[in-house]
Amino acid sequence: MKSPFPGMDPYIEACDYWGDFHDKLISEIERELSSRISRRYVVRLANRTYIELTDSIETSSLIIPDVGIVRRKQRQHKQKPRSVGDNSGVGVLEQPVMMRALTDIEYNEPYLEVYEAGQPCRLITAIEVLSPANKRLNSVGWRQYVHKRQVFLNGAANFVEVDLLRGGERMPMSDEWPDSPYYLLVSRKNDDRGCQVWPTFAVRPVPEIPIPLLPRDLEIPLRLQPLINEIYRRSRYAIDYRLPISLPLSEDERLLITQRSKPSRRSTRN
Repeated sequence: MKSPFPGMDPYIEACDYWGDFHDKLISEIERELSSRISRRYVVRLANRTYIELTDSIETSSLIIPDVGIVRRKQRQHKQKPRSVGDNSGVGVLEQPVMMRALTDIEYNEPYLEVYEAGQPCRLITAIEVLSPANKRLNSVGWRQYVHKRQVFLNGAANFVEVDLLRGGERMPMSDEWPDSPYYLLVSRKNDDRGCQVWPTFAVRPVPEIPIPLLPRDLEIPLRLQPLINEIYRRSRYAIDYRLPISLPLSEDERLLITQRSKPSRRSTRN
């Protein structure tokens, strides 16, 4: 079954399928680029791993992809009620206070790197698909990602950033982001912090973007929408589009959902 959205389906994020979708999209991009790129380059899958102390209730309310293992919870030391004296000399038991422990969560975030083949390999382009942990302001994931991002935007290598999430905080930029739920960003090494940004929507197909390489080589056009459609078809996400979601939807997006919910003429005849 196809998604009712010709672009990025917001229900994937809202219905807790983001982790599965994110990793599959990274894999599909790697497969697509590796099949078309010159032999002068190699595409490698890499992982960023870190551990963060997180409130378990806060974490469960977020759509967190790439979460590895919940390692342990801090032990709460049980205290025996103790008696304290009052003026009458009668012992009074103190009441315990309920507290929540922090949880160690391991995050594993895959991303792609394009290298110039040879020894030693030289990093040419980095490709990132953002996760909710990257967009959680002032978290470990936010700080690590923003630092890495700034290194690339300052000219370390070409940089491609794909943000297909509505939740969380957008990355810091000098200019205002476009008024769109999603965006695609391409930064070339020699652009002096200039970036091309494509506004991206659910009601229109995700734009094609160029993957920059060395200046002497042609950029590779990457069409993300067919990859997204294939992941949706193959994954068989069990999404009930009649249910409300917490993410904001535009009027055009609601119209698509309404049209999907209407019974077809064939079904009404039966």
